[in-house]
Amino acid sequence: MKKLFGALLPGVLALSVNAMAADPAPLTHLWTTEGFAEPESVVVDAARDRLIVSNIDGHPGEADGEGFLSLLDPDGSVVNRQWIGGLDAPKGMAIHEGRLYVSDITALHEIDLERGRLVRSFEPDDARFLNDVTVTADGDVYVTDMMANAVYRLHDGRLTRWSEDDGLHHPNGILAQDGRLIVGNWGTGLESDFTTATPGSLVLMDADGAGIEPVPNGDALGNIDGVAALGHYLVVSDWVKGTLTFLPQAGGAVETHAVEPGVADIGAAGDRLYVPLMRTGRVSAYSVSASP
Repeated sequence: MKKLFGALLPGVLALSVNAMAADPAPLTHLWTTEGFAEPESVVVDAARDRLIVSNIDGHPGEADGEGFLSLLDPDGSVVNRQWIGGLDAPKGMAIHEGRLYVSDITALHEIDLERGRLVRSFEPDDARFLNDVTVTADGDVYVTDMMANAVYRLHDGRLTRWSEDDGLHHPNGILAQDGRLIVGNWGTGLESDFTTATPGSLVLMDADGAGIEPVPNGDALGNIDGVAALGHYLVVSDWVKGTLTFLPQAGGAVETHAVEPGVADIGAAGDRLYVPLMRTGRVSAYSVSASP
């Protein structure tokens, strides 16, 4: 898990497409970089023209101090493998106004992006397994708690449990969009190997956290890890099956592309999709057609 980064892998990664996709959108492999230590999330730091990768480097629930963040150029070349170390099991990330917010088991860290320094950490007493992170335009940060079936909010310097709902089934991926939150559930009947008795679905949460409704075509998609918006699509990753599912936000055929088991918290910017492959310690980039 602590091997050095390898060379970029050229060529196009073979993809298979679910039969639901009548006309699959072009998905072109750009690069793959090896040598990460259980990469869980990729976020685009557009202001500094770089990518940030969270590395768990150990058990996802153990506070062992082995986790770290890496920096990459947009072409996949390594800038700094151990940019920020001493974390435990960092997972989801989001950026707002020069700050990076990183979930880390029961803590949410705030990092100064320019200085590369930890500014402060928020540790609510009732947090169990904080996972994905998103931030709204006005700066409120939301974090899923996969094991508490809850969503936390960082507002006015306090991280508190914002919502608990029967419609949350081990929530993982989360995305702020148009004044609401899109949450990806992992599913019900969670086993020790992270498989579930039933697959998870995408749901919408309103601004006050009091109501949940299904996302069209988002039912029973799988063990949802990441949720990203790219062009006219919502893109969802399934960690157990290792797939990427594309849902046209205006309606239309749902497309599922197979990559490999361990597809974690994806990142997107422009027409680029960044895919952390947690089990094999790699990160891949693709270009995606902007419209269905």
